[in-house]
Amino acid sequence: MKTVLIIPALNEERAIGHVLSEVPRGIYAQIIVGSRVLGEAEPGALGPHQRLGNALATFLIRLWQGFRYTDLGPFRAIRASSLSVIGMADPNYGWTIEMQMKALRHSLRVKEVPVSYRNHRWGASKVSGTFSGSVKAGSKILWTFFRLALANRGDGKRVYNNPRP
Repeated sequence: MKTVLIIPALNEERAIGHVLSEVPRGIYAQIIVGSRVLGEAEPGALGPHQRLGNALATFLIRLWQGFRYTDLGPFRAIRASSLSVIGMADPNYGWTIEMQMKALRHSLRVKEVPVSYRNHRWGASKVSGTFSGSVKAGSKILWTFFRLALANRGDGKRVYNNPRP
Protein backbone atom coordinates (compact mmCIF):
# COMPACT_ATOMS: atom_id res chain seq x y z
CA MET A 1 0.00 0.00 0.00
CA LYS A 2 1.56 3.31 -1.09
CA THR A 3 0.89 6.31 1.13
CA VAL A 4 1.27 9.97 0.24
CA LEU A 5 2.35 12.16 3.14
CA ILE A 6 1.44 15.85 2.94
CA ILE A 7 3.15 18.16 5.42
CA PRO A 8 3.68 21.59 3.88
CA ALA A 9 4.96 23.37 7.00
CA LEU A 10 8.70 22.80 7.27
CA ASN A 11 8.82 23.78 10.96
CA GLU A 12 6.44 21.00 11.96
CA GLU A 13 8.68 17.95 11.94
CA ARG A 14 6.95 16.67 15.10
CA ALA A 15 3.70 16.36 13.16
CA ILE A 16 5.35 13.88 10.82
CA GLY A 17 5.70 11.35 13.65
CA HIS A 18 2.09 11.70 14.79
CA VAL A 19 0.62 11.29 11.32
CA LEU A 20 3.04 8.55 10.24
CA SER A 21 2.44 6.55 13.42
CA GLU A 22 -1.12 5.95 12.18
CA VAL A 23 -0.13 4.70 8.72
CA PRO A 24 0.58 1.09 9.83
CA ARG A 25 -2.83 1.14 11.46
CA GLY A 26 -4.27 2.36 8.16
CA ILE A 27 -6.41 -0.76 7.99
CA TYR A 28 -9.12 1.49 9.36
CA ALA A 29 -8.29 4.84 7.76
CA GLN A 30 -7.79 5.68 4.11
CA ILE A 31 -6.97 9.29 4.99
CA ILE A 32 -5.38 10.50 8.22
CA VAL A 33 -5.76 14.19 9.04
CA GLY A 34 -3.53 15.81 11.66
CA SER A 35 -5.71 18.04 13.82
CA ARG A 36 -4.10 21.11 15.39
CA VAL A 37 -7.33 21.55 17.38
CA LEU A 38 -7.01 18.11 19.02
CA GLY A 39 -3.27 18.64 19.58
CA GLU A 40 -1.35 21.32 21.41
CA ALA A 41 -0.54 24.68 19.89
CA GLU A 42 2.04 27.12 21.17
CA PRO A 43 0.51 30.42 22.30
CA GLY A 44 -0.02 32.56 19.21
CA ALA A 45 0.59 29.70 16.75
CA LEU A 46 -3.05 29.72 15.65
CA GLY A 47 -4.47 33.22 15.44
CA PRO A 48 -8.10 34.07 16.24
CA HIS A 49 -8.86 34.43 12.52
CA GLN A 50 -7.48 30.93 11.88
CA ARG A 51 -9.51 29.42 14.73
CA LEU A 52 -12.66 31.19 13.52
CA GLY A 53 -12.09 30.16 9.91
CA ASN A 54 -11.47 26.56 10.91
CA ALA A 55 -14.59 26.49 13.09
CA LEU A 56 -16.71 27.92 10.25
CA ALA A 57 -15.34 25.55 7.59
CA THR A 58 -15.67 22.43 9.74
CA PHE A 59 -19.18 23.52 10.79
CA LEU A 60 -20.19 23.86 7.13
CA ILE A 61 -18.84 20.39 6.36
CA ARG A 62 -20.75 18.96 9.34
CA LEU A 63 -23.93 20.75 8.23
CA TRP A 64 -23.62 19.64 4.59
CA GLN A 65 -22.05 16.19 4.87
CA GLY A 66 -22.79 15.13 8.44
CA PHE A 67 -19.17 14.48 9.51
CA ARG A 68 -17.50 16.28 12.38
CA TYR A 69 -13.97 17.33 11.44
CA THR A 70 -12.12 19.43 14.02
CA ASP A 71 -9.57 21.00 11.67
CA LEU A 72 -8.65 21.70 8.06
CA GLY A 73 -5.15 20.85 9.14
CA PRO A 74 -2.47 20.71 6.46
CA PHE A 75 -0.82 17.57 7.90
CA ARG A 76 -2.17 14.39 6.38
CA ALA A 77 -1.45 10.95 5.00
CA ILE A 78 -3.63 9.42 2.32
CA ARG A 79 -3.40 6.20 0.38
CA ALA A 80 -2.17 6.84 -3.15
CA SER A 81 -5.14 4.91 -4.53
CA SER A 82 -7.54 7.09 -2.49
CA LEU A 83 -5.86 10.28 -3.70
CA SER A 84 -6.34 9.08 -7.27
CA VAL A 85 -10.03 8.35 -6.66
CA ILE A 86 -10.93 11.74 -5.22
CA GLY A 87 -9.35 13.66 -8.10
CA MET A 88 -7.87 16.74 -6.49
CA ALA A 89 -8.05 19.92 -8.57
CA ASP A 90 -7.27 22.92 -6.36
CA PRO A 91 -3.67 24.12 -6.63
CA ASN A 92 -3.63 26.47 -3.63
CA TYR A 93 -5.67 27.61 -0.61
CA GLY A 94 -8.72 25.41 -1.23
CA TRP A 95 -6.93 22.06 -1.26
CA THR A 96 -7.49 21.22 2.41
CA ILE A 97 -11.27 21.56 2.34
CA GLU A 98 -11.43 19.98 -1.13
CA MET A 99 -9.57 16.87 0.04
CA GLN A 100 -11.63 16.50 3.20
CA MET A 101 -14.98 17.02 1.45
CA LYS A 102 -14.10 14.71 -1.45
CA ALA A 103 -12.86 12.04 0.97
CA LEU A 104 -16.34 12.00 2.53
CA ARG A 105 -18.03 12.23 -0.86
CA HIS A 106 -16.20 9.06 -1.94
CA SER A 107 -16.93 7.34 1.41
CA LEU A 108 -13.27 7.11 2.40
CA ARG A 109 -12.58 6.15 6.00
CA VAL A 110 -11.20 9.21 7.80
CA LYS A 111 -9.28 9.45 11.04
CA GLU A 112 -8.08 12.62 12.77
CA VAL A 113 -5.04 12.48 15.04
CA PRO A 114 -3.73 15.23 17.32
CA VAL A 115 -0.64 17.11 16.13
CA SER A 116 1.32 19.89 17.80
CA TYR A 117 1.60 23.25 16.11
CA ARG A 118 4.32 25.85 16.69
CA ASN A 119 4.87 29.46 15.81
CA HIS A 120 6.76 30.06 12.58
CA ARG A 121 10.49 29.86 13.22
CA TRP A 122 11.60 31.64 10.05
CA GLY A 123 9.64 34.86 9.61
CA ALA A 124 5.91 35.39 9.25
CA SER A 125 3.58 33.18 7.24
CA LYS A 126 2.61 34.62 3.86
CA VAL A 127 -0.93 33.36 4.45
CA SER A 128 -1.91 33.52 8.11
CA GLY A 129 0.67 36.16 8.99
CA THR A 130 -0.90 38.87 6.84
CA PHE A 131 -4.39 40.30 6.58
CA SER A 132 -4.50 40.01 2.79
CA GLY A 133 -3.20 36.42 2.88
CA SER A 134 -5.82 35.44 5.44
CA VAL A 135 -8.62 37.05 3.40
CA LYS A 136 -7.45 35.30 0.22
CA ALA A 137 -7.21 31.91 1.93
CA GLY A 138 -10.54 32.29 3.74
CA SER A 139 -12.31 33.40 0.58
CA LYS A 140 -10.88 30.50 -1.43
CA ILE A 141 -11.80 27.97 1.25
CA LEU A 142 -15.41 29.23 1.34
CA TRP A 143 -15.58 29.38 -2.46
CA THR A 144 -14.30 25.79 -2.66
CA PHE A 145 -16.83 24.62 -0.08
CA PHE A 146 -19.78 26.15 -1.95
CA ARG A 147 -18.50 24.99 -5.35
CA LEU A 148 -18.27 21.38 -4.12
CA ALA A 149 -21.51 21.54 -2.15
CA LEU A 150 -23.50 22.93 -5.09
CA ALA A 151 -21.93 20.47 -7.53
CA ASN A 152 -23.31 17.61 -5.44
CA ARG A 153 -26.67 19.03 -4.38
CA GLY A 154 -29.76 16.94 -4.63
CA ASP A 155 -28.07 13.58 -5.06
CA GLY A 156 -28.89 12.37 -1.54
CA LYS A 157 -25.29 11.52 -0.68
CA ARG A 158 -25.00 12.99 2.78
CA VAL A 159 -22.31 11.17 4.71
CA TYR A 160 -23.45 9.55 7.93
CA ASN A 161 -21.61 6.26 7.53
CA ASN A 162 -18.13 7.60 8.36
CA PRO A 163 -18.07 7.61 12.17
CA ARG A 164 -15.14 8.75 14.25
CA PRO A 165 -13.12 5.76 15.48
